Amino acid sequence: MNTIEYSKALIREDLLYTAALDFKYLLNKGFRRETALRFVGDRYGLSKVERAVLYRSIFSDADIRNRRLKSTPIHKVRGNTLVVDGFNVITTIESALRGELLILCEDEFIRDITSVFRKIRITPLTYEVVDLLLEYAKFELKVEGINIVLNSQVSRSGELSGYIRHIMKALNLKGTAKTSRSADVGLREFSGIVASSDSVVISYASKVFDLGGSVAMMVAELVGDENILDMRRLLNIRG
Repeated sequence: MNTIEYSKALIREDLLYTAALDFKYLLNKGFRRETALRFVGDRYGLSKVERAVLYRSIFSDADIRNRRLKSTPIHKVRGNTLVVDGFNVITTIESALRGELLILCEDEFIRDITSVFRKIRITPLTYEVVDLLLEYAKFELKVEGINIVLNSQVSRSGELSGYIRHIMKALNLKGTAKTSRSADVGLREFSGIVASSDSVVISYASKVFDLGGSVAMMVAELVGDENILDMRRLLNIRG
């Protein structure tokens, strides 16, 4: 699947708005996300990309309230330790650098959709992203430390974790990088503010920060934001 297939231009916003209202209605009624998505997607004839946008961006009112309570503003991240859901953060920033579709979701997290369709691969761009996010953590966030967990099932993740530790040492950043068969489990081994936009991770974390989204938005300001779909704005304007 090439880049253009992740373009905002392929999203039928009028149709997506109506579908999003129905999807949210069902979620507020207690329907499972998969059941609600299948019903709404079939009813409106949504494409795979449009279904992915709905699934990753629309939530029940209760979920949104809960996530806002956990969300940590950037000024409160400074001086604290981040526990990073490695590939979750990396893939979001990679999407921004590629100019692919990013979604500003109802819960105020930034998410990509490429990871839904494309297997995670470590490429030269991945190493560029690592440099960028570590320098952002050091110089912009001024964190006390950073611990990064990578899914060991991704090929060459051990090599990448070694590179991360090397750059952290060069930047004099406290912390480490490690691999785990389950990133969700690996993250729980550390204390700190969890950096992830993954819904499962957010559900058990006490404090969360959208590191991937913060860096992705910085990138978008430099390269252009024409591929950012603001679902909150879409619903508010058309509502």
